[in-house]
Amino acid sequence: MRVGTDSGHLRPQRRGGTEAAGAAFAIALAALLQGCSLGGPFFDDGFEKSRTVSSEPVPPYRKLVADSLTRSKIPHVHALAISEPRWIERIGGPAWIVCVRSGAEGHGTPPAPPPVPAGSAAAAPAATMPATTAEASADDTPAVYYAYFIKQAAIVDTRTAVGTDRCVHQTFSPFDPAVAAAADDE
Repeated sequence: MRVGTDSGHLRPQRRGGTEAAGAAFAIALAALLQGCSLGGPFFDDGFEKSRTVSSEPVPPYRKLVADSLTRSKIPHVHALAISEPRWIERIGGPAWIVCVRSGAEGHGTPPAPPPVPAGSAAAAPAATMPATTAEASADDTPAVYYAYFIKQAAIVDTRTAVGTDRCVHQTFSPFDPAVAAAADDE
């Protein structure tokens, strides 16, 4: 507000209606344009449609993953499915990423729930948890995703997949590690 003097008295002068409307419009426009910045790779399909050209040939990923699975100690691996490899940029340098899905779509035997200490606050009532693994239906088990990073025909890293791996968005095909390990190459 501006202060004006009229006959020696201080009295506030009010802003006109157009100034207030202009300020409200500017704030609304800024908020609207802020939403445009949310169009990055995690919010649209453009990320999946863009293909990065690899400097390496496609590795024998099925055999590499099968060999890794036979050596690893990943518990409850059942009803496996595998994605096609994608060339990505990552902190450890560019590499191929292959996603493996375990326990997908209710196939296979579900893993037993982790034990909960009897005196803990997290202990659930016995009526809500199945007494044995056999009593739990396979549909209760969510899929678990693993990411395998391959560089120069060798697995350089593996982990339980995180959101930036985008494994849940991939197309999978059935995967039998025994058959893939016996195969020579893709």
